[in-house]
Order: sequence, then structure tokens, then C-alpha cells
Amino acid sequence: MMSGTRRMMVSTWLVAIGLAAGCSTATSAPPAIDSPFEGFEHYNGVTRLCTLVQANAIGPDDVTEVNATAAQMIALIAGKHRHVLHFDPPGDEASSSQTPITIEIEMASAPRWMDGMDEPLYHGATCPSWLQADVNVTLRTDDGAIAERFAAYAWMIDPTIVHISAAATNVVHGSLTDWITARLPEAPLRFTLEIAYAAEGGGATIDVFMPIADAGFHTPYSPVTVGYIGTTPCTRRRAPISLDSGDLLTGDQLLSRFTFAQPLHIEWNDGSNATLDAHFMAEHAGACLSAYEQGTSLAIEGTLALDSDDGRLHGRYATSIAGQRVAQADVGLSFLVNGLTAAEAGFPQVAQAGLLDVEVHVDVQVNAANELAGSVELIGRFDNDCTDEIERGEQCGSYLFPTLHAGTITR
Repeated sequence: MMSGTRRMMVSTWLVAIGLAAGCSTATSAPPAIDSPFEGFEHYNGVTRLCTLVQANAIGPDDVTEVNATAAQMIALIAGKHRHVLHFDPPGDEASSSQTPITIEIEMASAPRWMDGMDEPLYHGATCPSWLQADVNVTLRTDDGAIAERFAAYAWMIDPTIVHISAAATNVVHGSLTDWITARLPEAPLRFTLEIAYAAEGGGATIDVFMPIADAGFHTPYSPVTVGYIGTTPCTRRRAPISLDSGDLLTGDQLLSRFTFAQPLHIEWNDGSNATLDAHFMAEHAGACLSAYEQGTSLAIEGTLALDSDDGRLHGRYATSIAGQRVAQADVGLSFLVNGLTAAEAGFPQVAQAGLLDVEVHVDVQVNAANELAGSVELIGRFDNDCTDEIERGEQCGSYLFPTLHAGTITR
């Protein structure tokens, strides 16, 4: 049984394995879902990413292709686990709250090996095999605000994390729903719930999916974090772990690669050069572990500060640093932020007539030999009157997007 000090993560992955808000207190039958890799376009599972081929019984100590045994899965999840559930909405500290919670996982079947998949729906998608078992889950807060019991299934594609995906149900009244809607009144009546136990210890997040108007076929909902357990909220099948956990790439090692004792160098596209102070500040006291078919990766959320001594760049960017958990790991960050003023994007000296807004691209990579390469680019958006194009009878876009500044970052 996992100790009470081990934390677990509740996060969302695919909406097709979601829990309809407000589970009943009675245990329902396990969901009629063959795979955690089913289609995500429709809640009703009409669209599928992959199709199950065969489920095979295995012994408790049989080593599977994911390098995990049935006994290891049971040891990670079975039993009662005590935690503190945090409600910590961004930008609304006055609404923050904490409440003790007990999460109990009961095995409803022996783990089995789900072997092989048919062709994936999308070109380039993968359909891996995995370890799976039926479970019953009970969530109960000490203050009585949440008291839910529901069927689900546990699955592993990597020995470091066990995911528990909640069963779907059409019940729309329940204490879990009440807890969420009291804190997020605009929440829909359908949300996803997933618990992920990291072998190295972890935390939890609870997300709801908010509808997006005109989102297109593939992404009809956007995740909104409602609550989390532990010190580090991690979403989308990522399990929080401590910074010193692991025997390959640890969170401490990841942070050290982005701690620069000396200023960096930036060469601008106009040929000028400047010294660049770069600092990454972690937002939480832990890291987020992700398990994929190809292995595991580690990420740390935080803020990147970039300041050049020529006054051209003075930026603060919310981002994350990440790396694969391999013996010789490359680590890095890459992001794009748009819809900003030039000053918001970190370029206070830019003031051009007709500039509507800008987007900034930042990429910094540090390889296993601690060699650094990076870039920063500022792109402006201007109205395009199309006068010349119209006179020539040519097509013309509504906007122009010139590069205003670009630079190469090195040590």
C-alpha cells in the first residue's frame, strides 16, 4: 500500500475517458472503453483513435513490454491515501481554500495486458499496448463537501506512472459536481477526471473542460484547473514529483542547466551585439513527470527573465523548461506569445506608427554537454491597405507581419 506521504495527481487527458459531472454514490459498471487512446472529438466515443485487438491474462510478476508487472501496479495504487485538496484559482487569492481528502482505490479485477492495436485514425499516431485493470475509486473530503464513489480503470504505458481514468456516467447531480460548480459556476455538466500515481511520489490536479466557441473538430473544449493535491499542479497526464526524485534527469538537474552563472551573449539581426542576463524562476516546489510511449520527460513551470544591456530586450515570460529522462538529456524551452504590445513582449524601445500588436518567439536549448543555443524574434502586425496590390489586380492579406527584431543567443 502506498504511504500517506505519497501524493497523487488528478489530471485530464482525453475527453473521451471523462467523468460526467456529478457521479452518483453507487458504483457503476466499468466503462465500455477498450483503450485510453480512444478518439477525443466526441464525448460519446463515436470517433476512435485506435481499436483494441486482444486482452491477455498475465501473472502478478510477469514483466510486460512496458517494463512493469501487475504486482507493481497494485502496489502503487491500492488502498487509502490521505492528501490536502487545494482550490487555488489564478489571480484570485481571496478564493483559495484547502481541505483534507481521502482517496481510496479498490482493485475490481486483476491487471491484464492489452496487446496490439489496429491502424490509428490519424496518420502518424501511435497505438501502443498497455497494462490495465478495473478499479473502484472513492473520493471523500473531511468536511463532507465531496463524497463520491465510481468505477474506473487503471492503466500503465510506463513503469513510472499509473493512470486511473474515471468512468463516464450521465448523472448530473452529485457532491463532486457541487464542489466544482461552487468554485467555477460556468463549468459545464461534463468534465474529465484522472488520477495518476507516480512511482516516485506525486500530487494531483482536477481539471474541467470548458466549451470553446467555433473551436473546430479536434478541440471542442479547453481545460480549466479547479483544484490540485500536493505542492505542484500538473495537468494533462503529468504527475508531480519532488525536485530531487529520479536516477536520471532530476528536477534539480533541470534547474541547474538553466541557472546561468555568467551573462549570455545576443547578436541582433542588424549586426549589433549585447550582453544578456537570463534567469529562470520556478513557480512551484516540484516538477511534472510525463509518461509517453517513447519514455518519460520532466518539466518545471516558471518565469523566464531576459534583459539585454543595450536596453532593447526586457522581457518576463511564463513558460516551462523540459527534458527527456535519459542518461544524456538535452533540455530546453520554446514558446510563442502573441497579442501583446511591444513593451509587454519585452521590447520597450519599439514604437512604430500603425503597429497593432506583436508576437514574440523565444527558444533556448542546452544540450547534454551544456552547450547553449537560442533565439528571440519579435514580429509586428500592421494594417495592410492593399492599395498597390489592388491596382495590380493581386490578392492581398489584411495585415503585414514584418520581423521587427531578431537575435541569436549563445554563451
